[in-house]
Amino acid sequence: MRVTVTVCDVCEDAERETRSWQIRDVSGGVTGNVDLCEEHEQPLAALLAKAPASSTVKTKTKARAAGATPAKARYRPHGIKVTTPEEIEKKKREQGA
Repeated sequence: MRVTVTVCDVCEDAERETRSWQIRDVSGGVTGNVDLCEEHEQPLAALLAKAPASSTVKTKTKARAAGATPAKARYRPHGIKVTTPEEIEKKKREQGA
């Protein structure tokens, strides 16, 4: 049997309930995860409450037309050659002859 106990990263008190927080420095690209008890999460919760609504992250997905391939998916780096089914059949016939 395996038991996992998550403790506050600040006080390390196993008796307190914790919440996991993900903190990201957008300009530096650094991300960190911390587990904090209610007492030690208060500064983060206060900052989050003061943050303007536009700074909260919202994820939206766009519907694409059927068969539409994004430009990034069409790009083949480093000159990767794509073989068509016709070319494959031609090679098979040449090898078989």
